[in-house]
Formats: sequence, C-alpha cells, structure tokens
Amino acid sequence: GFYVRVNRTEERLLGYTNEELRGRHVSDFIVEKDSRAAIVDKIEGKAKLQSVERTFIRKDGRRISVLTEDRL
Repeated sequence: GFYVRVNRTEERLLGYTNEELRGRHVSDFIVEKDSRAAIVDKIEGKAKLQSVERTFIRKDGRRISVLTEDRL
C-alpha cells in the first residue's frame, strides 16, 4: 500500500512529485474510510482486486474523484 513508483499522470492528479509520494501510504490521500479499509484487505489477500471510484485529496486540499484500478 506504500507508493514505490508514481507515474506522471498521478503526479498531476494529486499535485505531488514522485519524490513526495514515494514511501507514503495510498490511504493518506483517500477520503472514504471504507476505501482505505478495502485497500488493506486487498493487500492482505482478503478481497479481490477491482476498479473502483475513489475520492482523493490533492496537495492543494481540493478533492477529486478518480476511477482507480488496484494492482499489487
């Protein structure tokens, strides 16, 4: 669940650089608590990977909705 590598699209969407995101947990940027728990369940193999819409908090504080595809 920690950022290891970030593509330029995600940098632009969230407003952070690759260096600022690396090592941080993806749930640090997600608004919905159930989405945070779902990510942990997927990492632990308790849930199936799928596409889902999530609300992220950008560096400037704005919220954006993004359709994400979870990958491990």
